[in-house]
Amino acid sequence: MRMTDGFPEQIELSPIPRPFITSMLSKMDSLDEMKTLLLAFNSYYQKKGQLKYCTAREIATEERLAETQKILDSAVKNKIMISLCVRESEQATKLYFVNDKFGRNCLEQAKNSYETVITEDDLSEDDGTVTEDMVLSAYEDNIGQLTPMIIEELQIAREGCPDSWIIEAIKIAVERNIRKWSYVKAILKKWQAEGKQDGRDKKYSETDPERFLDSSYGSIINS
Repeated sequence: MRMTDGFPEQIELSPIPRPFITSMLSKMDSLDEMKTLLLAFNSYYQKKGQLKYCTAREIATEERLAETQKILDSAVKNKIMISLCVRESEQATKLYFVNDKFGRNCLEQAKNSYETVITEDDLSEDDGTVTEDMVLSAYEDNIGQLTPMIIEELQIAREGCPDSWIIEAIKIAVERNIRKWSYVKAILKKWQAEGKQDGRDKKYSETDPERFLDSSYGSIINS
């Protein structure tokens, strides 16, 4: 496209993170990736208020929605952006934030503003698709900040059970609105001791959070 009259006298500028220009842009060999991220930055920074994010639907047509989502997810894996899946109007929507201090604060704010969701992809069985990064992200997106102590606890948990169990236990904690590592750990201890049985427990109904608070498992949660 060629401009004939140049830009107008008064134009609004869109910020772009400087590291993206200085160190990332030259390494990109995909024009679609570059276009998508520039559109994402523009959508993100044009948001009014203190909670800034962008979504794939904001920057893509229906025909390119899946491809745009894939590029944004790749940006998350490459630490350019971070994401949070939330429930909005009965639909799951993934919010994307620039991976800087402000963006990380926005993600934490979004956790308090929306009902967060773990996607079905996160709940797949251990076939090589569930990784340590997914476990850490699931915890950070849904339970709280990753500290050295929590990371060590997660590593210990991963040695004793499949990664998919940890993510599913986090999902249960989110559904029960008991966003505590001690509750997740109690679920895993119960599954390890008694068998997972698809996450069901005969003594309590599936919707009763008390099913993980009985006897020895209650002491884990309250510790």
